[in-house]
Amino acid sequence: TRSLLTARSVAYLSNLPEQTPLNEQALLVHGSLRSIYEYINRDEKVRANFVRLREAGKHVLFYGHTHRPAIHVADRELNEIRSVSPHEPLTLRDDRYYLINPGTAGELRGRNPALSFLVYDDVSSHVEFVFFELSASDVERLRRRNREVFGPLALISGINRVVRIGRSVVRKAHRLLQPRHDRARPTD
Repeated sequence: TRSLLTARSVAYLSNLPEQTPLNEQALLVHGSLRSIYEYINRDEKVRANFVRLREAGKHVLFYGHTHRPAIHVADRELNEIRSVSPHEPLTLRDDRYYLINPGTAGELRGRNPALSFLVYDDVSSHVEFVFFELSASDVERLRRRNREVFGPLALISGINRVVRIGRSVVRKAHRLLQPRHDRARPTD
């Protein structure tokens, strides 16, 4: 995309902070509170970001990067962490922490054809996702335009899929290779 940007735009983007306060309650990040490149896509990453959010003294983190709509909710002590459906309107509570991903309105990922964005009313603490689909011709036009601007997204997506599968295989192999502790057998 650098070839499409002016020097002024590159300078502006280069000076953007990694996180931006939206208001007294909420922060905005691209990837996560730990890294602009991190995907919040596993339980340990969700928990780690809740810890960072609490340390920052905020209650809500709006994040992206995965292009998938998501809501994670935690209690004050971070004992109970759960995911809730983005298909239902949500009113944020002061005694909870939230990690919220609006999804994408411009680059489809995976097999789900639904695009999304959210509306956040910071006065009423109300969050509502808006889901929409494009026609097949509009999807193809969007993908073609994204390839023109961002390069071969299908290739990048395929590489990422192979890396995820490889990591999964390594984790499973690691678990299988760990020594098993013999259980004591009951004696008669």
